[in-house]
Amino acid sequence: MKITHEFVLNHATQAMGGAIKKSILKVDGILNYLNSNYMNKINSNQLEELYEVNFDYINRVFSERTGQTIFQYLNSIRINHAKELIGTTNLNFSEIAYLTGIEDQYYFSKIFKKYCGVTPTQYYKDIKRKSMNQ
Repeated sequence: MKITHEFVLNHATQAMGGAIKKSILKVDGILNYLNSNYMNKINSNQLEELYEVNFDYINRVFSERTGQTIFQYLNSIRINHAKELIGTTNLNFSEIAYLTGIEDQYYFSKIFKKYCGVTPTQYYKDIKRKSMNQ
């Protein structure tokens, strides 16, 4: 995730001949915020208030800089942390969903499958099978 921050700032600086636009700084702030607060409920109104910017505008700038919308990026952070928890703890999926900021276990399973191509259960089974074969 830190690489994404550096890429966004370096790319923006090079593209503008050294000057950084306010919108790029706000995107960097949002990246930091999402990485630090992914486990909390985050919505567009919150981001508008925190960064004093129109959500649709900053989401478009965010997409241009990162290749993902704000909420796609947030979900990818959440799913990456969920994968870590599945592989390193004995927590059940509803606890993992809650710890990664997703309150609904069914929604968690849906987006997990969307981002990973398998359900959390299948991911867990695959990890256990791989660890037994080593």
